[in-house]
Amino acid sequence: MRLDHLLLTFMQNNDISQSASSGQKTYPGLDRVKGLSYADFYENYVMKRKPVILADAIDHWPAMTKWTPEFWVKNYGKRPVTIDGKEHTLKRIVELSLESNEQTPAPYYRNIKIRNEYPELMADISPYPQACGPNWFHSKVFLPIRERIVGGGGHYELFIGGAGRSFPFLHYDAPGAHTFIHQIAGRKVFILFPPSDAPSLYPCEGSSFSVSRLKDLDAIDLSKFPLYANATRYVMEVGPGDTLFMPCGWWHTARMLSFSISLGIDVANRSNWDHVISYMGRRASFENPVLATAYMSYMRSAGGALKLFS
Repeated sequence: MRLDHLLLTFMQNNDISQSASSGQKTYPGLDRVKGLSYADFYENYVMKRKPVILADAIDHWPAMTKWTPEFWVKNYGKRPVTIDGKEHTLKRIVELSLESNEQTPAPYYRNIKIRNEYPELMADISPYPQACGPNWFHSKVFLPIRERIVGGGGHYELFIGGAGRSFPFLHYDAPGAHTFIHQIAGRKVFILFPPSDAPSLYPCEGSSFSVSRLKDLDAIDLSKFPLYANATRYVMEVGPGDTLFMPCGWWHTARMLSFSISLGIDVANRSNWDHVISYMGRRASFENPVLATAYMSYMRSAGGALKLFS
């Protein structure tokens, strides 16, 4: 199909709302707010670790009008990308994402660090949204060793995909931080579970403890996973301009309802540093037990210094 025809189809269908299938206990959405002050956001959502959709956090971003499918094809269409071991051009990924559907979902171009792969586009997602600050991962304390010590936390990651494609697994984000998802184009539905539901979501063993063993959440075999019946599922649909805040420890996955461009970022500060420390300590104990003690001493010291000077 020609790109212009695919674009026309996307524009015609982009305002069609769909909803996720019901689970054992499903609550269709949480708060959606606009014009919220940072103080109110911090008090009512961050400190209470309650998810929310911020409807106006990225209205000021040039990306909201600039990052169209045509933009990516014109400027980066010839760029080679590898997804699931297969070579594509970015133009082909955009085309496949525009015509994607439940039966033949497009490959998912995901977790692409903007600063590393598209540094010239950082100006399109500036200034940094107030709701996402402060972010200790951007501190000078961590910048020289961010990739190795905190798993790259604090990077904006790009996601481009199409209708019918889902994130491949239920999880909560490393390194145990808050997560913000900014929806640039298209629509996406998120399925969330609170941290207290972790035993009912059958976490993997070892260093993959933040990933669930459950696959298709709409077809769980309760004879194999009986505790899932106790889980409470929240469904949140986001559209262009929405920012979904997911506090640390909230399990989630997502499915695209149309062609979609999103950005995600992990945020750490005094509101969740205890959770980040807990996560990273547990991860270090599996991956490098010899250095785990020294590693955790550094992380605690860094957090203590940041609490004093931020």
